Amino acid sequence: MRSKFLSTAIVVILVSVWSAAQTHGPMQPGAPGFASSSAGAPMSEPENGTVEKDSYINKYFDLSLALLPDWREDFSGPNPSITGYYVLETLRPKGELTGTLLITAQDTFFTSENNSLELLQRNQKQAILSTLNIEAPPRPVKLADREFSRLDYSGAGLYHAIFATDVRCHVISFEAT
Repeated sequence: MRSKFLSTAIVVILVSVWSAAQTHGPMQPGAPGFASSSAGAPMSEPENGTVEKDSYINKYFDLSLALLPDWREDFSGPNPSITGYYVLETLRPKGELTGTLLITAQDTFFTSENNSLELLQRNQKQAILSTLNIEAPPRPVKLADREFSRLDYSGAGLYHAIFATDVRCHVISFEAT
């Protein structure tokens, strides 16, 4: 029951993310966040997302994520790695810990995988080598008119659903536990 609730909650979140992002449209030179001397390069960095009021905002990825009611920031992630892996945000309920949401980005320049589906297929192979159970293999899904890949697995009494999509040469992953 809890795994179905968590999957439904993350789908609702992702629909709100991309619906909000589509209303803003792509960033253009001359728009806020661009300097005239930068030849159109954004001034923001992938790891500079913030929680403002009840939303996670990341200008680099043009991402706005409405938080679930009574959810908050959890621990800060590590600094970006030399492999182009970023922990963008960790979220959890304000009260009892009944789930978590991990938002990450992997720069595909640093991996042999070219897209979200390939990255989740690699995750599946790693899970099979451990004690994790694959509940549903990586597969394409469409949410809010955007292509995602999804992988479901479980282990140690926890259920995980990962939704990943391709943005700006990165794979952005939303992992609900």
